[in-house]
Amino acid sequence: MSKISILTKADIPGMLSLLDNAFPADEPFVTTWTHTCTPAPKDYKEHILIKDGEFVASHIGIYSLACKVDGALLKIGGIGAVSTHEKYRGKGHMNDLLLKASELLKERKFDISWLGGDRKRYGNFGWENGGRVCKFIITSRYLGKCGEYSFRLYKGEKALLNTLAELHSGEAFGLKRDNNLNRKLFGRRKRNTFLAFSGKQAAAYITLGVKGDQAQARMLEYGGSFDGIAALMKYAFETLKYERLEAVTPSAAGKYKTFFTDNSSQWQYDHNGDGMIKIIDLFSMLKKFEKQLNLKARASGLNGKHAVTLIMEGTGQKATIEAGKQVRITSKDAKVKIVLNEKEMVRLLFPLSVPSDWIELPKGAGFLDLLFPLDFFLWPLEVI
Repeated sequence: MSKISILTKADIPGMLSLLDNAFPADEPFVTTWTHTCTPAPKDYKEHILIKDGEFVASHIGIYSLACKVDGALLKIGGIGAVSTHEKYRGKGHMNDLLLKASELLKERKFDISWLGGDRKRYGNFGWENGGRVCKFIITSRYLGKCGEYSFRLYKGEKALLNTLAELHSGEAFGLKRDNNLNRKLFGRRKRNTFLAFSGKQAAAYITLGVKGDQAQARMLEYGGSFDGIAALMKYAFETLKYERLEAVTPSAAGKYKTFFTDNSSQWQYDHNGDGMIKIIDLFSMLKKFEKQLNLKARASGLNGKHAVTLIMEGTGQKATIEAGKQVRITSKDAKVKIVLNEKEMVRLLFPLSVPSDWIELPKGAGFLDLLFPLDFFLWPLEVI
């Protein structure tokens, strides 16, 4: 294994140079992915490197994310800025760093890890596609009449940042954010945030990004009144000249899912940003979803008594789901057991549809189709 070191302040210029080499673009990496490559000193320990002398040859960052899930905070270890300089590829550096990152994720007691990238590459280390969203395609013909608004592009103004934070603060899903993270997210280059004002009152905002097809923009985040959001979408079509907009919402029923269903030409379930999940602590993770599981059980009319023990092969981890009048996560062993490897467990808990579409369920475990997939959501603007 190559010698792995922890980021220091002196390494930051070399890390940024590496990221520009690994992700060549017309904008420096630090301006478009500010939230992943400007760590505070307390977070240096979460950035692991392989160096050749003082030259930073490879890097992986671990980003601690607190994701809101029905009143609980899911502790996510985001993996990002994964890079090796072109002159050092093929030497096994990334293999060594991913193994070390997996160790650190367990030491830091995360519930899950999340990353976006190549399934074949990261699948070798236990990550698997998972975590569904609803993706909508909107065209101008689906939007009706809106109120009268004025529009303004956010350019880093403190007052507007406070307004954006206030509009976003009531969201029940996404990351728990502080002022510093809001500043980094809304300040990212090539992500333009527009606000709609009714008189002097801010009514809504959308953040747009373009990837590939210049005729289509992605709504990386949005918030505020439905009428204000609709007016901003019309503004994107009529003034910014986009032909289509893409928006994602949590897959669970909710206000935004209904709104975009009524105002879109097509929709489908999809993975959030090609996201992949690695389960770090099965029991702790399921405990965080206990309230959501109870909501799903009541909505489905689940009755009777059911129990199944999930065992994650090769990790020593297990958790039992007991479902009766309420759903509980316990450490008791049930008669019905499901033994799966890391990737299969993700397919069971975080599929695009019901688990039985992806995993053969044993007799007595069919009730899991009423409880899964587990739903959590990262706004595309927040993705590592």
